[in-house]
Amino acid sequence: MKYWNPEIETMDTETMKSMQERKLHNMVRLAYHHSPFYRKLFKENGLSPADIRTLDDLTKIPLTKKENLMEQPKDFILQPTEVTLRKTLPTSTKLRAAFYDKLMSMQKVTSELKEEYKPVMFVVSSGRASGMPTPVFYTKKDSEILSECGARIGTTIGGTEDSIFHIAFPAGLHMAFWQCVAASDTIGALSIRFGAGMTDKQVLIIDKFGVTDMVGVPTYTKHLSEAAVRMKEEGHDVSFSNLKNVLCAGERFPEGMKKRILENLEAVGADCRVLEGYGSSECKTSFVECAPGSGFHLHPDVHIWEILDEKTLEPVGEGERGVLAFTHIDFRGTVFLRFLTHDVAERGIVYEKCECGRTSPRIMSPIGRMHEYSTKINIARVKGTNLDLNAVDDLLSEIPGLEAYQAIITKTDPKDPYSLDEVIIKAGIEKGKESDIEKLIISRIKNSFEITPSIMSIDTLTLEDELVEKWKAVRVVDLRGV
Repeated sequence: MKYWNPEIETMDTETMKSMQERKLHNMVRLAYHHSPFYRKLFKENGLSPADIRTLDDLTKIPLTKKENLMEQPKDFILQPTEVTLRKTLPTSTKLRAAFYDKLMSMQKVTSELKEEYKPVMFVVSSGRASGMPTPVFYTKKDSEILSECGARIGTTIGGTEDSIFHIAFPAGLHMAFWQCVAASDTIGALSIRFGAGMTDKQVLIIDKFGVTDMVGVPTYTKHLSEAAVRMKEEGHDVSFSNLKNVLCAGERFPEGMKKRILENLEAVGADCRVLEGYGSSECKTSFVECAPGSGFHLHPDVHIWEILDEKTLEPVGEGERGVLAFTHIDFRGTVFLRFLTHDVAERGIVYEKCECGRTSPRIMSPIGRMHEYSTKINIARVKGTNLDLNAVDDLLSEIPGLEAYQAIITKTDPKDPYSLDEVIIKAGIEKGKESDIEKLIISRIKNSFEITPSIMSIDTLTLEDELVEKWKAVRVVDLRGV
């Protein structure tokens, strides 16, 4: 099966634009009448739903930021009342309601409205900066969209009803795990819903059940692939020969890490692709590549995406670097108009038809996910030098023999904010190569950034356990001022 929903996935440009503008105007009406946050925002800015009818009109709406959500998450939930519903219900529904009312039976219409608007589940968005996760609510209608988009994702990476999916995302209040479950159910495929942890047992299950498609966070997927190699070297009859597709999402995914995962999987018999996904709890679904480097295929019937200049927050051209923002056009529950993600797409958004035949817009990787780090920015000034935290991650991921790592920016005296900056590399190094790899790390960091780090050698498995303990591994940490 090449496409799950060919009508949407291969829609021509003009039809797509018309669909998005129709859905946008309807969503703006819903948000204006049913969302406390957007009703207030529109009134404060002298806007009404009539002002937003085209894609070009979207920029009239002020951007929504993560801080707004954290301050008042309930105000982003659509909360219709009998009065506001009269303003937004389609005429056909009003006529049906009047008819059923005469028959003294409003049960059917009421049931449909509950399915559309009543929250039935929530996931959480990560709250690294504040330490507090923020809920994002789904209605039954939203759950159906999650399943539909999940089925498109599963099909995009090559899944069919004959596939066997292994889900290694952490279970809990995280959207990725539940969308994978919904995707496999909708496609009709068998799925092993393991979550993260008990890694050796996962290796044996992937082998025994002949898993064809595996999904997980990059750091944990690397950990699992290394466990498979280790177990084979220890004499276990481990074979991943049926594995065809590995999808990683949830954190930054350096090329060096992709290469290592692929090498490890090939060492245990896999002939597979390593693909990348992108998404967030706020946007309420995920997006994937159809092939390595193809870009993340968006769902044009669910969102409108923008790419904005990082400084001015004005729109930039196709294929240009910028920060991503999205607008929901078909969800209920928690909804956002022009939500600023703070994620930077290095190669922007492209609209040309993909080689796979899909016409949906694509966000081109890599994406610099600023909130991956423990600071709100990804450029840190260390010892008077601007240090690109993404570049540090990339550099360390490429060093052969460095099996796990975490770069820590701190002070020589953590209690004294005026003491000297210090960069410490916690390094899990291949046995027998400790001295050579430590010298290589110091040399490459010094040559690239004019900073000499200290090396803290640590057992690889211990360090990996530390990194995969949380939902997202933080491989570069700035502790100054914490």
